[in-house]
Amino acid sequence: MRTETIQLYNFEELSEKSKENAIEDFRESNYTDYEWWEWMHEDFHEKLKEIGIDCSNFNWELDRGRNFEMDEPYIADVKLFLKSAGFQKQLIIAKLQESDFDVESVDIDEDGKISIDYGEEDEKLGTKEMFGEDLDERLTDYLQCVLDGFLKRLEEEYNYMGSDEYIREELVNNEWEFTEDGKRR
Repeated sequence: MRTETIQLYNFEELSEKSKENAIEDFRESNYTDYEWWEWMHEDFHEKLKEIGIDCSNFNWELDRGRNFEMDEPYIADVKLFLKSAGFQKQLIIAKLQESDFDVESVDIDEDGKISIDYGEEDEKLGTKEMFGEDLDERLTDYLQCVLDGFLKRLEEEYNYMGSDEYIREELVNNEWEFTEDGKRR
């Protein structure tokens, strides 16, 4: 039988070179294999609801190009969505004129493109005129800004998780032990 004794160190006790080794090993060990984004996913779903949009789920991708798709998206509250997109003034005017934002349908596809069907009643109500002929494009642009903001937050979090600062915090806070050369035990 053979007994071997090795000395183990916490991260802060390592030499600078060993700390660099430990950081690189952690970075290369697929530190993002778990669902690190889950809390942001739930938060963003709530933010969509706050602006009048809902969907059954959404998918995004950062590593093979920035991409965001919603599953079965719909505008749950058209007036809330318009207000969120900056059309509060037009909604107030419509209410004062005792007309309303009245459309056949406001649809949204998986990529966030908005399409509006004003229907036959628009001649009397003037919804298209009041809100502008390019309302669908402006709402699409607004929603795209919201989606881009979410992707940006995801990218920032992902990049932070790969930073030396974050990895150092993880190695210290988890109280992992290392060999003299910075290999985790």
